Amino acid sequence: MRRVLFALLLLPPLVVADDFPPFFVVGDYRLIGQRPDSSETYAGRVEIAERKGGGLTGRRSVGGESVVMEVALERALAGEAQVLRMRFTEEGVAYEATCLLQSDLDNYARISCYRYRRDGATRRPGLEALFIETDGDFETARERGLLMDRMEKLKY
Repeated sequence: MRRVLFALLLLPPLVVADDFPPFFVVGDYRLIGQRPDSSETYAGRVEIAERKGGGLTGRRSVGGESVVMEVALERALAGEAQVLRMRFTEEGVAYEATCLLQSDLDNYARISCYRYRRDGATRRPGLEALFIETDGDFETARERGLLMDRMEKLKY
């Protein structure tokens, strides 16, 4: 019996859940970051919502400026890993952030990103981390329906 249990421990998992569904990343986030090619840090907010008809969209607000983002769950490393990509323009410069997704201890998305210029001119990528806003009640904005209402008012 011990040999059987030991052998079972050595087997690879039969089901690997490595893909997150789009609704996993929907919500309001606190953003902290460091600009590419700089030591300047910043804080702000990110909102990610589902588009009508499928896909994701978002808005980021930093330092009083707010921009709309293209947001997508994509494959990286020859299809081996799922990443979140956010594409946006700030001060006339097109940026992209490639983000790793993890689940935090409360099963919300924890997102960490490298941010870089889309034209390839970045020498040292910026860093960003996104933390879900729960307003202390641990209900997501999607569950309350507030995020979708806000996104509709902003005409996404």
